[in-house]
Amino acid sequence: MRATLEQLKAMSNDQLMSHWFRGEFPFDGATDCGNCLTMHGRDWSANCHKELTAVMRPLRGDGESARPCVTKYLEELYALRLFYDYLYPQQEIPEAVATQEVSVEVVK
Repeated sequence: MRATLEQLKAMSNDQLMSHWFRGEFPFDGATDCGNCLTMHGRDWSANCHKELTAVMRPLRGDGESARPCVTKYLEELYALRLFYDYLYPQQEIPEAVATQEVSVEVVK
């Protein structure tokens, strides 16, 4: 289940770091390389998803730890994860929801 930005903001720093450490959305691993957003900011990840790595590098900074990046740039990380959603595993939609018909009545 995807956490909302509001849910993430309501977490304490310890809770947020635990969420990040467990690789939960928006810090889950990309489908082909397994790197999360914060890993894409490191030089050793430059061979995968070059555009994402270039965007993440300034946010990640020169430090070894991703902790400051996660807390300082939470909104930006969340937006980037949504923008690059196609790089990450997609959640399956339950069949009952996927096949549910919706009727719309237009009133003039």
